[in-house]
Amino acid sequence: MIYELYGRLDRRQDKIKTLPSRLLNEFRIIDYDDELISSKEQATETSYQQGLEFLDMGGRENARRAYYEFGNVQDLYPNYKDVNELQREAAYLGTNQVLFVVENNSEIMLPERFEAELLKISLDDLNNRWIQYSVYENEDIQYDYFVALNINRISMSPEGLEREKYTESIEIQDGTKYVLDQKGNVMKDSLGNDIKVPNMITVSAEVQTQRQFKEATIGGSLDYIDLRTDQLVKSENIGVTAVFEHVSGAFTGDERALSDDSREIIERGTVPFPNDEFMLMDAATLLKERAKDIMYRNRELLSSSY
Repeated sequence: MIYELYGRLDRRQDKIKTLPSRLLNEFRIIDYDDELISSKEQATETSYQQGLEFLDMGGRENARRAYYEFGNVQDLYPNYKDVNELQREAAYLGTNQVLFVVENNSEIMLPERFEAELLKISLDDLNNRWIQYSVYENEDIQYDYFVALNINRISMSPEGLEREKYTESIEIQDGTKYVLDQKGNVMKDSLGNDIKVPNMITVSAEVQTQRQFKEATIGGSLDYIDLRTDQLVKSENIGVTAVFEHVSGAFTGDERALSDDSREIIERGTVPFPNDEFMLMDAATLLKERAKDIMYRNRELLSSSY
C-alpha cells in the first residue's frame, strides 16, 4: 500500500532528525505530509469500494472479506462515510447462525422443567467472530445449523437397598489393677506403695449399615445438521447417569468401639428416596454439561464460509 510506504519513509526521517546537527546536515529532509494525506484518502476509498464489491458478490466468504476491508477503512478513518453500518452488515452476513435444540424421541414423557433446564446452557464462550450460537429461536434470524440434542433412551432403576454388618473392636483402658506376685500378694514399689497398672479390656460393637441407591440414565446423540443442505454434518453419542446414594446405619454393643467413619454413618439416619422427576432433573444438569463439553470440542466445526 502506497500509504504504508510513505509512512515508513516519514518514520525513517523522524529517526534521522534525532541525529546531531553536524550529521543531520548531510541528509535532505523531505516533507511527506501532502503525500501521506493523499495516499491515506486513496487507500481508504480503495478499501471502501473493495468492501462494497465483496458485499455485492454475496456469500459468506465475500461478506467476511468485506468485513476486513471495512476494518481497514476504520483503521484509517473511523467514521468514514457509512463504514460502521456496512461493517455490521458484513459481520452479520458472514456469521454462521447456530440454534441449539432439544428433541425427545424416547417415547417417555419428560417433566416440563426438563427442557427448560437444558436450555439454561451457556454457549457464549463458543461464539467467535464468525459463529453465533442461540438457545432460543429468533424468527428474524435465518439459521444455518441446528445442534440437536436427540434424547432416545431414558431409564430409571428401582429403589435399591443393600444391608451389611461388620464388627469393630478396640482395646481401651478400664481403670487400673494391682500387680500381684506369684503368691497373689500386691507388689510394692521401693517406697512401699502398691503397684498399679492400667487395666486394658477389649470392647466390640456390631455395625449395621444400609445403602440406599437409585439411578436415572439418559442417552442419545448430539447431531450437527446443516440446514442449507439438510445434511447431517456430524453425530456424537451422549449419555449421562444421575446417581442417588445414601449410606446410614445403627449399632449394638459398646459405643466406645466405633471408629470415626462408623460414627459418621450412624449419625446420618435414613432419608426418603428421591422421586423420578428429581432424578431426571439431576440427569438434565449432567446432560447439559456433557453437551457443552462436546460442542466446545467441536467448536470450529461450523465456522465454514461456503
